[in-house]
This record gives sequence, structure tokens and C-alpha cells, in this order.
Amino acid sequence: MAEFKGAELRTSSASVALKTLERRGQTESKAPSIALQRVPIRAIFKVEFEAFQYSPRAQKQIRSEYNRYVVGLMNSVSVWLGFGEASKTDPKKLADAIKSRDERELFMFLSEAFQKDFGVTYKSGKMLSTSIFEMHGGVFNCYSSSVLLADVLTRLGKPVKVILPTRHMFLAGEEYAFETTSTEPERVTFSLSQLDSRYPRSHGLDVENMLSLTCNWVGAVLKDMGRYEEALSSIDKTIMLDPKDVDAWFNKGSLLYGMGRHEEALSAFDKVIELNPQDADVYHCKAIVLSALLRHGEAKFYRSLSGKRSTHSRQMREEQTAPNDTE
Repeated sequence: MAEFKGAELRTSSASVALKTLERRGQTESKAPSIALQRVPIRAIFKVEFEAFQYSPRAQKQIRSEYNRYVVGLMNSVSVWLGFGEASKTDPKKLADAIKSRDERELFMFLSEAFQKDFGVTYKSGKMLSTSIFEMHGGVFNCYSSSVLLADVLTRLGKPVKVILPTRHMFLAGEEYAFETTSTEPERVTFSLSQLDSRYPRSHGLDVENMLSLTCNWVGAVLKDMGRYEEALSSIDKTIMLDPKDVDAWFNKGSLLYGMGRHEEALSAFDKVIELNPQDADVYHCKAIVLSALLRHGEAKFYRSLSGKRSTHSRQMREEQTAPNDTE
């Protein structure tokens, strides 16, 4: 099997790091259920625990720490709305109060509470071969923070969607987007009327379908662990759940290339081009695959379309490049 030369698959995520929270006055250990719209958190945990073979004890600890974040943030919002602990407040009253509040103010408050009250930090490139819910210093990224904050909001009765530009992820309400990793208050939210100009060709996903994002992330980590067939299977699950996931199709093409399945890799990269023809990376990656198949004329054409040698295509380079495949 051909090795990836340090290649990293695309993810809208990396690892989540959860720490034990020392919250003053926080005694609740169970997060209440309020909304019909729900993040499939149990299914997300199940996929990760099976892939990374966590012991029952570790699974219990991870669930407990995740729940502490959820409960603490729900309580913070509940107090902000003028109530007490969320679990002791009528769910309908909570949902009605949230509906009556300015959506932008809600997102800004939740962002501030998450960062200041819980001391989290963000690292966009954080990638560990562990569960996204592993405790490791309170480090989040766009994927892990969006999963958690979507879970909190929907439990409180606030409907949200997931927005998926290439290599990014954030949430959206009815009128405003919620950049879950922004550390600058003025950048936490923006009007959804600006979405197309800020993130062309992004697409939305219902939170009930967030399992597809987990499968893609797990596939990337399994690839880094050298478990290529399992990685491919996980990424295929992503595509089955969300056929428009550009990053999943790109990851599939990269994996297939590394496994020596070049014709299948071409088909995957063609799908990326269909979904996002502005993606410069994919043209150069397709050129590399075509060169491996000794189709150098086509390779030269697709390389010219890329306009530049991309990070992904450099990482995907084969050990045996054809002699006349030079720039």
C-alpha cells in the first residue's frame, strides 16, 4: 500500500479537549431535555468509542465531563434569561424566553460564557488520535465547539442548523450565523444575508444529521493511525449521510490514491469538482492521480487549472512520480 507522505485529510474538526469544571454552585449532573430537535450525541459517542476502543471506564468519564459542559452552559443561559438552574425551570418557559430574546444577543452571550466562564481555548489545527470529547486542556475547534453548542441550544429549545463551508463549520439560527470559535465579540455573529458573500458554496445541515461530520473526522484520525480500510468505511458513511460533503469526497479521493486505487480516486475527485469547482486543491490532486496512471497530457491540463501547487497536493505526492511529470 502506498503511504501518504505526511498527508492530512480535510476535517471540519480536530480533537475536543474537555476538562473537569470547577463551577461554583453547580450541583446538577444531568442535562435536561427540552427540544424536539436534537444533536445525536449518543450516536456520535458510539462511533468514536468503537473506533478508538475506549474502555468502559474511559467512556463513562468522557460522557461525564461532556455533560458538565452542557449542564453548566445551560444553567448560564437560564440565569441570563432570569431563571434559576435549567433543570429546575419549566422547559416551555425557557424555550419561550429564548424565542423572545434577540438571537444575536443570545449567541454573543453563549460565546462569552463558553470562553470566560469555562476557560476554553481554540486551535483550528488541533488533531489528536483520540476522541473529540477527550479531556486535554479545554481546547476546542470549529467542529467540537459547534457540536457542543448546538447540543446546548437545542436542549434549551433554540433551533439551529450547521453551516459547512470547505474546511470550516459553524451554526446558524433564523437570522444570524454563530461563529462558534470566534474570540472577537464583533465577529461572533453576522447576518445570514451575508452568508453567500462570506462563504460561497457552503451548505447547511440539520443538527440531527451531525453524525456525518463525526464519521468524516473519525475517518481522518483512523487514516493517521494507518487503519486505511476502516478510515474509508467511515468516510463512506459520511457520504451516505451527507452526499454534499465536499471534504468527505476529497478525503475519499486522497485515501483511495494512497491505497493504489487510482481510478476510484479520480471518480471521487470528479465529485469534488462537481460540488465545488472553485476548489484549487482538487485540480492538482487529480493531476497527480492522472500522472500515476501515465495520462500526462490530462495531468498537465488539470495542473494548469489549479493555478498553484496546493498544500494538500504537495502532501499527496507519490514516491514514484513519472520522469516527464515535471513543472
